[in-house]
Amino acid sequence: EDMSLGEGGTPLIQSSVVGEQLGLDCLYFKDETQNPTWSFKDRGTFCGIQHAISLGYERIGTVSTGNMAASVAAYGARAGLATFILVSAGIPAEKIKPIAVYGPHLIKVEGGYHELYDGSLRAGERYDIYFINSDAPFRVEGSKTTAFEICEQMHFQVPDYVIIPVSSGGNFRGVLKGFEEFKSAGLIDAVPKLIAVQAEGCAPIAEAFERGREKVERIRDPKTIAHAIE
Repeated sequence: EDMSLGEGGTPLIQSSVVGEQLGLDCLYFKDETQNPTWSFKDRGTFCGIQHAISLGYERIGTVSTGNMAASVAAYGARAGLATFILVSAGIPAEKIKPIAVYGPHLIKVEGGYHELYDGSLRAGERYDIYFINSDAPFRVEGSKTTAFEICEQMHFQVPDYVIIPVSSGGNFRGVLKGFEEFKSAGLIDAVPKLIAVQAEGCAPIAEAFERGREKVERIRDPKTIAHAIE
């Protein structure tokens, strides 16, 4: 059975205001808010849940501070699977409601994101729960479709640059993979330059890159209102 909620196929909109301010004639926005739960996460959640079902799982879950939690809760409800959402104990009430509306098992856990992540893997193994976390391979596969659509919407004339806000970089990796696959298939001539953007108050990947380091160090005290990429 198809577990789609109508994800993907989001518009690519030419900017008339920001482009002019920046002196760019061809600036486009890929509007991922048009996905079912308002974020790009739906692409990867759809792929992840299809894989979970194919393996016979009856329980799915995720660790999230917001968008991914709402996405997994929605698709879990669509599939009729027991859905476990682990969130940090300090999560604000306004972030709880868009998750709770789908009726998952919503569990507040003490500790930071990395502790929740590690705990989810242990819980998944113990209780037979398929966790569709940010770096799950099938979530990355779902992100590829963003690149596929950009190519199609630009009539296979790829842009010079694609700018992507990142936290851990799973979406970035998927978009890059999509362009690389289309190039290897001969559908496009080149892979665009991809630019990973992080908030100044929480930029571990950007800082590691600037310092020439292979290892990304955790930011202990992030200071940004951009919580989704914190």
